[in-house]
Amino acid sequence: MRLKDIFELETYGFNPEDSVEIFDMTGFERAVSDNAFSEVYLPKDADAHIYRYAFLIEDSILIAMAE
Repeated sequence: MRLKDIFELETYGFNPEDSVEIFDMTGFERAVSDNAFSEVYLPKDADAHIYRYAFLIEDSILIAMAE
């Protein structure tokens, strides 16, 4: 899967040829402690319910989504 298949890229500033994987957020704490991400984008609303899955771009940039 490619990022261009998911987002309107001009909105996010990512390369449309970047690879995208689905990341299971149940492994989030361990991945953070292992420094698995170069960047993490979380919802700005601290009370938001984060979905169980997120987008992992190029194996290092995590984009979490909220309801």
